[in-house]
Amino acid sequence: AVPYEEVTLSATGGVKPYQWQIHNGALPEGLMLEATGRISGTPSQPQHALVTFIVMDAKGLFTFYSTDIEIQTPLTIETREMPAGTVRAPYEKTLTASGGFPPYQWGVDEGVLPDGLRLDQTTGRIEGFPLATGRHLVLFRVTDSQRVHAFKHFVLEVLARPLIVTTS
Repeated sequence: AVPYEEVTLSATGGVKPYQWQIHNGALPEGLMLEATGRISGTPSQPQHALVTFIVMDAKGLFTFYSTDIEIQTPLTIETREMPAGTVRAPYEKTLTASGGFPPYQWGVDEGVLPDGLRLDQTTGRIEGFPLATGRHLVLFRVTDSQRVHAFKHFVLEVLARPLIVTTS
């Protein structure tokens, strides 16, 4: 679980100090609202909540504020390993991610893909025909719609074509 980015609800007008309470709905499990309007805590699971708050000033005047609160799991690259490729043979592997806020955008942050392979930035698919043998250390980056990044290193190895006897 990751701590929630603390938020403090605010109001203007009336007579300070203000007191905040939940009027309808509930905060996601693990979050709490202080009377000052500060929301903090560590959510226990992904969740969507519609919450209506009431804020009251020192003279008893009040108003309502409703908002959606979306708790997502952290952005993570789920792919566990990269299969080896073979020189001049078709290669295809799709990187996968979870969490964050899709859609995702993919990129290479460090290193380079083997010559002959390309990465589709929208789908995370790596495809092509590797042109030479070698081991390539590549740091892949995925970015969600909120511009949050996750990174993961992979070794992508390209092997020589196997030796095959062709005499009949």
